[in-house]
Amino acid sequence: MDGRAVDSSVWQVPGIEAENFARTVVSWSITINVIMSMGTFHPALLPTGVTLMQQAVALMMWSVLIYASLFIRPRLRLAFNLDTLVIVAFYAFATISVFWTDLGVSALMKAAALAITTLGAFCMVTRVDLDDIVKSATRGLFVLIAGSAFCAVVLPDIGVDQTWMHNGQWQGVFESKQTLGFAGAYLMFFACYRKITGQGWLPFLVTFALASTCVVLSESRAPAPCRWSHVRCC
Repeated sequence: MDGRAVDSSVWQVPGIEAENFARTVVSWSITINVIMSMGTFHPALLPTGVTLMQQAVALMMWSVLIYASLFIRPRLRLAFNLDTLVIVAFYAFATISVFWTDLGVSALMKAAALAITTLGAFCMVTRVDLDDIVKSATRGLFVLIAGSAFCAVVLPDIGVDQTWMHNGQWQGVFESKQTLGFAGAYLMFFACYRKITGQGWLPFLVTFALASTCVVLSESRAPAPCRWSHVRCC
């Protein structure tokens, strides 16, 4: 990738207002995507039979992002070299490999999801600043973690694991406490990143305290390496 912005003669946006609106759409599509893609929701919040709706909404948000990105001037220019061709060939091979299966609905959906998310990720990183991406992702994670803390305190039948193995451990809005642990660890990392890049102390402390509380009370061991990396970053 070439870090220089594309010359205006290559790509003309409809106007500054249209571009700003498109950036807002992209920002919120990332936020909604994070909310829907982080993990399966608790059956009391989303019945098991309609969990595919999460995936459908996430793919729809990727589609919205791809369309909205057409109205945003690219920040990076793709250099067509051997490395780029190898990457494109790898993802193309993974996508078309579905034709060597029984062409079931599940396989076709996975191939479509890979193609859409790959194209969406390319559009996102070439048109949106990294700090804006992190901000949008952090917003989605904060919604999940805040909702999880609320469920654990106010709606313990949903937010607290009632099984004999994990009785009393937080699981929040998710089906599994491990997912809550991962979401909290990610939010801790992004909170540290945003503090390093200039965010104020109060938002950082509130976000980090809420995320770390969910990680600790979920007693999830999965994000332990992530937590040590947060300590080193901070």
